[in-house]
Amino acid sequence: MPPGILTGSLPLTALKRVSPSRFQSLKDCALREVWAAGGVPPQLPATPAARLGSAIHRLLEEAGKGLLWENGSSVIEKRWEVLVAEAEGAMQLSWLERQFVPLRAAVSDYQVRRLRAIQRAREIAQCIQTVPLPSGGDPAKGCELWVVTPDGLAGGYIDQVEASPAGPVLRDYKSGHILEAEPVQGATTVKATYEVQLKLYASIYASAVGVWPGRLELVPLHGPVREVAFTDSECQELLRQAREAITSINSIIAEHPPAKAEAMLATPSPGACRYCVFRPSCGAYRNARERADAEGWPEDLWGRVRDKRVLGNGRILLTLEPSAPGLPLSAIRGRSPDSSRHPALPDLSPGHDAAVFSLRGCGQGGTFQETAWTVIYRLEGGSKQT
Repeated sequence: MPPGILTGSLPLTALKRVSPSRFQSLKDCALREVWAAGGVPPQLPATPAARLGSAIHRLLEEAGKGLLWENGSSVIEKRWEVLVAEAEGAMQLSWLERQFVPLRAAVSDYQVRRLRAIQRAREIAQCIQTVPLPSGGDPAKGCELWVVTPDGLAGGYIDQVEASPAGPVLRDYKSGHILEAEPVQGATTVKATYEVQLKLYASIYASAVGVWPGRLELVPLHGPVREVAFTDSECQELLRQAREAITSINSIIAEHPPAKAEAMLATPSPGACRYCVFRPSCGAYRNARERADAEGWPEDLWGRVRDKRVLGNGRILLTLEPSAPGLPLSAIRGRSPDSSRHPALPDLSPGHDAAVFSLRGCGQGGTFQETAWTVIYRLEGGSKQT
């Protein structure tokens, strides 16, 4: 697909397996996970924090494999710079993400995350030096340990599995916050999504190696390690749900035309759609968004270009006639004229169908402002359908 052009529906590919790290997202919206697992390129930018989180996770993974202790702990700081540079290099190649480079400017708590990631990597590396984990001998222990059920329907990489007198300890590293506050007395608990993920890993691990873990742990960048309590039965129930989900999803894809399958797999809602990088091509999202009240939903627009003009400050004012009936003309101010930022904009003319995503309302009816997240598409062919 050319940058800035939407030409039609995205392909649907049957899921190979369910990953514990994506299980909750799968339940939130199966269609989004089908597209992600099928390798469909994102149509909106990922968050800079997610890019940085991937670099952090890789740093901790390499520390766990014993790769970051040679020549002293200073190698960890050097490796951090390399991993961040690699992430920024990939972002520079993306017309959707290059405006978020450098990450130190795009992520508000970059320095805090950097220091905490380096410190946690040092702790992990020192632990590995003291109690080394085999990387190939014992299949039930190690870092980035691949586990999969005998039927192949569920599997993934466990960050670390370590032996203990009480049984294997499964650990999952997290670069973001792992706790969610409860309204009662300010108590905090581990996020339910992370608990489900670890419990599903426990069930897959037991299914693969025949031994249940003795302990499940979440390892944040900062603060104490958190144990996740579990029972064998609840873990087995999660695995049953995962198998049921993938069987149902693949049956829908196999037995229905693509448009019908999309509608059956999608569960549009403000929460599920806000951070979805595929929503520009999601017909279910567009239908739900145009029928619903604007509150809580992303500020996205579809319509026909009425006018495009260059303002005195060099920015572009774009006026759209919304496709949804009954809405006033929408004026979008502050658009960057940079074609590398908005490749569809130079050829976008009155009469073209367009969609603009991730705007900010200006408090005046029908007036919007561009943000760093804003993406504009020209619609062609099947992408105009509602």
